[in-house]
Amino acid sequence: MMKRIRASAPLSSDDWTSLVIGERVVLERKSRFPSTGFIDDINEDATIFWIYLDQRFERILIHDGDGSVIRRVLHT
Repeated sequence: MMKRIRASAPLSSDDWTSLVIGERVVLERKSRFPSTGFIDDINEDATIFWIYLDQRFERILIHDGDGSVIRRVLHT
């Protein structure tokens, strides 16, 4: 049985400045299933960051304007 993940409303790219390394997030991209992971690295103005994906054991680069939707994982 899969555990259901609770997530916040989508973050605007302006809200990305509040993300911190190690924070758990849900990544939604066009034509793909949502993925969970954690913030692995982030630049100073938070327009570019890396997410380490749980399911595929890989890092993916996210940048402002690539169409990605980021949500915070909410703890129960």
